[in-house]
Amino acid sequence: MGYPPSGRRVGWAGCGLFTFDEDLIADLWVLGDLEELEGQLQGDER
Repeated sequence: MGYPPSGRRVGWAGCGLFTFDEDLIADLWVLGDLEELEGQLQGDER
């Protein structure tokens, strides 16, 4: 996302959605709050 490393921990709530073709994963969609994550990377105290 273009931010330099800071050594700080961030948290990100998200959800992984999978579809299967028999017993193999066919697709993976990841949903999450990117605005919250970017605020943490910018150093916002949220």
